[in-house]
Amino acid sequence: MSLDKLPDELLLRVVSKLEYHSLKSCVRVCKRFKRMTEDRSFDRDLFRGSNVVPAGGHFNLSDVKIHPLLDSGVADYPIAKEHVTSPPMNVVCFRILDWPSTAIKRKDGGGVTVLDLVAAICRFFNSPNCQGISLRAACPWDFDPNFDWIGDGPDPNFKAPKDRTAKYIEMLGDRNGWTGFERVLKDRAGRLLLHTVHFDSCSSPIP
Repeated sequence: MSLDKLPDELLLRVVSKLEYHSLKSCVRVCKRFKRMTEDRSFDRDLFRGSNVVPAGGHFNLSDVKIHPLLDSGVADYPIAKEHVTSPPMNVVCFRILDWPSTAIKRKDGGGVTVLDLVAAICRFFNSPNCQGISLRAACPWDFDPNFDWIGDGPDPNFKAPKDRTAKYIEMLGDRNGWTGFERVLKDRAGRLLLHTVHFDSCSSPIP
């Protein structure tokens, strides 16, 4: 039997078993599939729910789904307006390594979107938080003539470069591949906290 002859009710039950990536692919198959995925029963799986957890609202961490594309940062279909979480939350915090966390709050009372989060991460990497790191403190072997880097004693001809500061991405070197948020937590204020704890050298570059 062809798909065209299957009743909507039966086809809807089949499609409802698909995960996020497959559902997004279904949208492109035909108008019938697209119409089906617009059903509200798919809102949770497609991160477009309307029941937003307000600022200060209670939620169970085990019930929260994180947008799967936050791990890779790569998509070939529109995701900017989709929510970061399901259920959507009016406040989402993120933390990069050991830096203080940053809170994102929608002023319109809506849920934080993927675009909101990516824009906030970009602002973070261009903020003073990622500048002013002393290379003298971070890389003492580049400044201290007595630092025994290779085990053959200090270099009498060593000339220390002038002290300067660097952006955090310089400190990461080639390990600036985005690996997603490894930890999903609640902070002390009861807000959702997405925490990335390391970068890799073989993933997508940070925003």
